[in-house]
Amino acid sequence: MINLDDAYGEKLAAAVPRDIRQVTFGENPAALVRAENVALGFKNTTFRLVWPQGELAVDSPLIGRYNVSNLLAAIATAWALGRAPAAFLARLNAFPGVAGRMERIEEGQPYNVLVDYAHTDDALRNALGMLRAITPGRLFVVFGCGGNRDRSKRSLMVKAVQEFADFAFATADNPRSEPLAQIFSDMRAGVTAPAKIAWVDDRRRAISLALDGARAGDCLLRRGQGTRKLPGICRHRDPVRRPPGRARVDRDKNAEAGMKTGSNRSTSALRATPPARGESAAALHGSPH
Repeated sequence: MINLDDAYGEKLAAAVPRDIRQVTFGENPAALVRAENVALGFKNTTFRLVWPQGELAVDSPLIGRYNVSNLLAAIATAWALGRAPAAFLARLNAFPGVAGRMERIEEGQPYNVLVDYAHTDDALRNALGMLRAITPGRLFVVFGCGGNRDRSKRSLMVKAVQEFADFAFATADNPRSEPLAQIFSDMRAGVTAPAKIAWVDDRRRAISLALDGARAGDCLLRRGQGTRKLPGICRHRDPVRRPPGRARVDRDKNAEAGMKTGSNRSTSALRATPPARGESAAALHGSPH
């Protein structure tokens, strides 16, 4: 399996002996299994799949160009093993994705809500760059830095967020035994746009504020591990996802409290009548990393 969209992949394909079977994939016109007419959408990706035996229109719930490459790699592998692409691609729309990897929280809301475990500034920059490119509206980020971990990367995470986000909520992210004030202090060194970031101690309230500000076409990324069941927070363990009835947060009350306490006065810019969100707020609550 060789990815012809990668510069080294092209060199590798040229170097492989001709008596060894190679299956190439990518958007490169020379690839055996390739994607044509790729359209990167807000909540989906479409392209024309072409392989030696046929063509097929693909509508994938996985967003971003890197997921086109991932999907082509899987398709090329299955095809090389004798599986018909049309047979397994029929199940693609039901694929929920991988927990914590651009994991979508979908409750019919007109904006995107995603959870991603980008835990380095480079990974976060790549994730936000992809979302910025496909988001027609505003990009919100709820994030934090773990306690008792590398303090030097905290300011870098903030710089990465502010490079792409229209507004960000810095909040608690598994502080463990380290004071949140110390974590915030390290993070503040990376601030480049003070008016575009709010410091909210309570993670639930940060998520609530972000959801209340979201409108059609916007995107909210909650950086974290998603559905991991037992994250440790200062030796206390709570499930990330709770039954919807118990996990529901009074969003209006929390949002109002956030505005009045003034974690950052610029949060007033997010005031808006939020669209219906069902249980989308509950699905986001919890402590990731």
